[in-house]
Amino acid sequence: MKKICIGIVLSLILVYAGISFSQPPILKGSSENWSAVYKPRKGDEADTEKYPWIGTIKWKNQEKLNC
Repeated sequence: MKKICIGIVLSLILVYAGISFSQPPILKGSSENWSAVYKPRKGDEADTEKYPWIGTIKWKNQEKLNC
């Protein structure tokens, strides 16, 4: 019974690792005032002239500006 439980846990870890490593890299950053996402257009890791990455920046609305 113990061997079966260890096998199941190891199988789940391997499946999780496989799914995690197969996802495309997506870079995200944010602060109080902005958020940015940088990801591949095609959905894979390829960064070529035909399929370049794309970045989006969103500025969060500030009611008061401290200058």
